[in-house]
Amino acid sequence: MVNIFNSVIKNKDYNLISVKLTSFSFVYKLNMGKNKEFNRDLSMKEPIYRVKKVQKRFFGKEPYTKAENSNETNPFLMHNNSNIAEITWDSIYNSLSIMLLILDEKGRSVNCNSAFRKYIKQPKKKIIGNFLLEILYGKGNHPHNNVINTTEITKKRQSEEIKVKNKWLKISADPVLNRKKKIKNIIIVLKDITESKNNIFELELREKKFKDIVELSNIAIETEDIEGNLIYFNNQFSELFGYTETEIKNITHRELIHPEDLQMVTGIHDNRVNGQKQPSRYEYRGIKKNKDIIYIDISVINIIEENGKIIGTRSYLRDITERKKFILDLESALDRAKESDRLKSSFLGNISHEIRTPLNGIMGFSKLLERKGITDTESKSYGKIINSCSNQLFTIMRDILDISKIETGQIEINKKTFNLNDIIELIYLRFQPQFKLKGIEYILTINPSELNVELNTDIGKLDQILSNLLNNALKFTHKGSVELSCFVKADCVEFYVKDTGIGVDKSMQGKIFDRFRQAELVISKKYDGNGLGLSICKGLVKLLGGQIGVESEKGQGSTFYFTIPFN
Repeated sequence: MVNIFNSVIKNKDYNLISVKLTSFSFVYKLNMGKNKEFNRDLSMKEPIYRVKKVQKRFFGKEPYTKAENSNETNPFLMHNNSNIAEITWDSIYNSLSIMLLILDEKGRSVNCNSAFRKYIKQPKKKIIGNFLLEILYGKGNHPHNNVINTTEITKKRQSEEIKVKNKWLKISADPVLNRKKKIKNIIIVLKDITESKNNIFELELREKKFKDIVELSNIAIETEDIEGNLIYFNNQFSELFGYTETEIKNITHRELIHPEDLQMVTGIHDNRVNGQKQPSRYEYRGIKKNKDIIYIDISVINIIEENGKIIGTRSYLRDITERKKFILDLESALDRAKESDRLKSSFLGNISHEIRTPLNGIMGFSKLLERKGITDTESKSYGKIINSCSNQLFTIMRDILDISKIETGQIEINKKTFNLNDIIELIYLRFQPQFKLKGIEYILTINPSELNVELNTDIGKLDQILSNLLNNALKFTHKGSVELSCFVKADCVEFYVKDTGIGVDKSMQGKIFDRFRQAELVISKKYDGNGLGLSICKGLVKLLGGQIGVESEKGQGSTFYFTIPFN
């Protein structure tokens, strides 16, 4: 403004000190030399001029005359020999680069400056008397009756942004009030904000594009301050932990971390914001809203100010639970394969011994039978031994074939209906001589009337299961008793074989039904057996639709139980 005013003054001996532009007032101060200043307020109909003494700045001639309405000197009433041009309101008004429009109290234009006329490319006569929006859009084309609310404008300054064709304008309105505080005029200031508006629009497009990428990505993103508080997160982050956006706003990231991993994660975060070098990618366990545990792969970058200060972190999280479970299952399967391979090797060593023992008996006593001069008593004794060894070898080969068929799904189930009482008594009586020979009390606990029911299952497989369990009880029980019991339930029959033998250690109870496993590998040297009996029992019970288990304490005996459904 000062530069504009000085350009109007032709006499360089006078210098503009200050300019003040208000709603409908223009006040300027001029240094005239000889320690004098000149002030004028163009808002007044009869301007008052006054000259006051000022600090001496420069000397020069006094090319001014006395004002007609004042005793002071008026430099704007010039003689022909004056070098100062009179400064008028229009000269200042039209020199301004900002667009100005003056409206009356009804909102119709009464004046406008050159900048406004140049911008809309209209002569002044087509502007005066029209509403602002009619001037900008053309009559009948503007979207509103009037952009100016004359009631609201008396309370505060009004500002609005509008689009005219391909241009954006910011319009500000200021009231000029009379002595009764009523609107006399309205000063409109217009500014072309198309470039800034386009820049904002472009930024918004970029931001929306970035947000769309973030929201549509499969990656959860969150931002934390140095205290670990959530500053920003996308939908995937809240969905990752099973919360809604509203719920997760009131939760810190630390509350979403598994307690066992909390110290590690917070330690990495705290060390990072303190400037220490930390891994940018690691894994931890998270806790979902429903308390499920998930495995998370997280990548973290620092948010740094221009001065190099770390003010927070941005993290990218991926749910790797399925991948982690697959890896864990793979590792577990590898461990099982290694264990199975070890057990097979142990089994082959044990089975070779189990097969050689009856074969040696058969071959040895067969040769003794060929000798001349053996008595009938010796011949009968040798025959019994050969028969026993043959049965033992048959059992071994049968177990190997059975476990192979169970593993390959080739075993056949032949169901038929039979009386439960009959099969239980038959099995009990068959084993009675063996327990009597070893001096073990053999007990049958049943309610005959209760067991007088029909059971539809494979009788041969049921016999094989009970026989294997009774053989195990006979083998591992040195004193005490073995009890066979059976109870009828609503939808199944439950069988028990209880002994007072060596028992099974708790750490091995989940493994004794595995193939080629014995409760103690060292007992293979003390007890005969190929280690397949319990694995065969488990496979057969499963094929018959039942379940099998064990309750035992080391040195206190064992109770093996299984169920067979009625149908």
